[in-house]
Amino acid sequence: MAPNFATELQSAFERLSVASRSKTFGYEERMEQLRALRRLLTENEFDILTALWRDLRKSSFECQSTEQGVILSELDDALKNLKSWMKPQSVRTSLYNFPSRAQIYREPLGVTLVIGAW
Repeated sequence: MAPNFATELQSAFERLSVASRSKTFGYEERMEQLRALRRLLTENEFDILTALWRDLRKSSFECQSTEQGVILSELDDALKNLKSWMKPQSVRTSLYNFPSRAQIYREPLGVTLVIGAW
């Protein structure tokens, strides 16, 4: 019997949701995840380029300039700026809360699946 995609997707979502709620990731864990994703993309570059050629008839130049290159560039940007992105940001409070102080802490809140046509 063929696997049910919706069931598999729901199961994967539930596993990832439990894992994301079970702990928060600090700077080193986030950096390692970004590095691992970068390694995955570079080590499997040929397979990715081959799949894009078979599925969409994209040349390797086009793939590297519109697919791989964009993602690797964004990963490099995240690796470079993650520490500053993670710093708490001080924000003003209202007069009603005087003399309080407030900060925004940027933390991952869960699991997101993004499916988009480009």
